[in-house]
Amino acid sequence: DNNDRKVYIKISPDNQTLISLVKSVDIVLVPYFETGQSGSGIASLAIQFGKRVIFSDTHLIKELEPFLNERPNLFDVNLDESLICAIRETIIEPEKKISFKSHSFKSNIDVYLKSMGLGKQL
Repeated sequence: DNNDRKVYIKISPDNQTLISLVKSVDIVLVPYFETGQSGSGIASLAIQFGKRVIFSDTHLIKELEPFLNERPNLFDVNLDESLICAIRETIIEPEKKISFKSHSFKSNIDVYLKSMGLGKQL
């Protein structure tokens, strides 16, 4: 039922709002064009929260893909039709369980703490 679907578009949310939005949706679309900005933060959050994801076929996904267990849905940033098809496929296909092969929130925190010299002190 289309009445149950909601779309959230948020540009430059603060960190807490971004995390809340990612947690509250079923599908995360990362439509970055090559602008020199990184989409790795929202991409990583979406993957770590187990969301279905759609990425633009840009440098970001080429960097992330080797670390993922499965290729996410992609679209060509220059073709509106490609985005429409990726959204349709993501909605109708069985959910892909995309995750990082060997990274998690805990492993990322551990690496960060180790780099700060804090290790197991906490």
